Amino acid sequence: MIVLFIKSDLIRHHPLPGHTCPNCHKTDGMDMELRQRYADFAGGKVYPIGVFGVINCLHCGYTLPASRWNERLHRVYKDLRASYKTPVSYWRGAIITVVGLVVGTLLIGGTLSFMGQSQRADIEQQQAAFATVLTTPTPGVTLATIENGQPTYDVWRVSHVNGETVWLKKYTGNRTLTDFYSETGWATAPDSDFSTEAIGYSRTGLAAKGLKCTSDMANKNKPYEAVILAVLDK
Repeated sequence: MIVLFIKSDLIRHHPLPGHTCPNCHKTDGMDMELRQRYADFAGGKVYPIGVFGVINCLHCGYTLPASRWNERLHRVYKDLRASYKTPVSYWRGAIITVVGLVVGTLLIGGTLSFMGQSQRADIEQQQAAFATVLTTPTPGVTLATIENGQPTYDVWRVSHVNGETVWLKKYTGNRTLTDFYSETGWATAPDSDFSTEAIGYSRTGLAAKGLKCTSDMANKNKPYEAVILAVLDK
């Protein structure tokens, strides 16, 4: 929680000889002070709030409220006030705050820009991996696929490549994926988990089903029989 305190500094004072104190009735002790009010945070001046005048008796300490000032006293206050300008030091906290906000905004913007560039680089790397596997599939490569419009996925491994035909074996084990793009090690799964009969696909057909961006999944109108979600092993 941010706590601000309102304080004031004595800027200058002006004696008021001949003005009688209503309390002790002496005429040589009345004095007008010009004070700068400001907001204080953690011992530092953060924002000037305004200037005000105070009339005190130096003998008895009586403070004459502004509602009882006469025209002469108001004129003295106006003259003192007109000759005073708030020093820059009272704006120091506000200036530091503004500078901090600007620097913080620039840092956040730079960080987000860097993250965006890093994300784009990851996507480009992912797309390159898809392109390589789909155009030149090699035995041992493992892929995750999903039927169009279905919530479940299948895992396939390239068994062998014969000319323009790519032969895939379906995974039958119990292992599940938690993150398509970070899990590895499928090449070490027992061969018995890919013991189904191989299914042949043409290179052209396999490449046509490749999914370059996961956002494509939202388009239910694309005529995919099965799209490739991830390359698990390269």
